[in-house]
Amino acid sequence: MVTNPNPELAEHLQSEIQLMKQEIEIDKNEASKYSGGLILSMKLMTIATKEQSLAALQQKYLTVKYGLSSLPKIDMEILKPIKESDPNVPLESRL
Repeated sequence: MVTNPNPELAEHLQSEIQLMKQEIEIDKNEASKYSGGLILSMKLMTIATKEQSLAALQQKYLTVKYGLSSLPKIDMEILKPIKESDPNVPLESRL
């Protein structure tokens, strides 16, 4: 699926990207105050989460700015869950 360029949305996403970068920098400065422990771990997890969000925003930005194609939809068969109490299901399938 190919999208059309959308300069207005691209500009909005660019401003969101800049805000996210600023938040990440603030969080990194805050995390640098700690040498270890639970608080540092939580701060680093927050930073990693925001960096993932930033990557998603950047990908969306490029898609919108240049009208790139997005990933195709893949149809997957969703298997019906097996009820453990169903006597018609062989024992091996219930394990």
